[in-house]
Amino acid sequence: MQPIDWTTIYSWPGYDFWGVILSLVGFIFSIGFAVRASMNAQRAAQAAESAKRSISKLDVITECSKVLRLFKEIRVRIDADEWDRVSELAEDVGVAISGVSEVARLEMSEESQEVMSDVLAQMIVMSRSADKHYHNQSKVDPVKVKAVLGKLSQKMASVVGEVKAKVEV
Repeated sequence: MQPIDWTTIYSWPGYDFWGVILSLVGFIFSIGFAVRASMNAQRAAQAAESAKRSISKLDVITECSKVLRLFKEIRVRIDADEWDRVSELAEDVGVAISGVSEVARLEMSEESQEVMSDVLAQMIVMSRSADKHYHNQSKVDPVKVKAVLGKLSQKMASVVGEVKAKVEV
């Protein structure tokens, strides 16, 4: 192995004062571009998270609106004395509420989370009661059931209003 001849290294093209200065300037520009790219990546991640939250909120609005439509359908089926269908619709309400993701629930107020839990519990009871009534095992007062549905509809409408107010346009 031959020893390094330092005099030949200094004679390389561009290894003068201006070459060193230009390489330092290039290095500083590279760091600047890397910092800018990092900041842009952070902004993109924040925008993606914001979009995810907005979509989650829109899902809540969609599911809650579906629940309100199902409540209307349940009222119609009660009036038509179609208790087997009432049971199925009550289960559909439970599925719709269960479909609201945990991420979306974390965005909701405690009151709205309680409303969702309350509606789910009421629908389980309503499904069982409608099944029993359909199979002549017990009687159900349609007026009371419709009154409960009315109260639940008001509560669900307030949840929809709350979530709509939080959606970023």
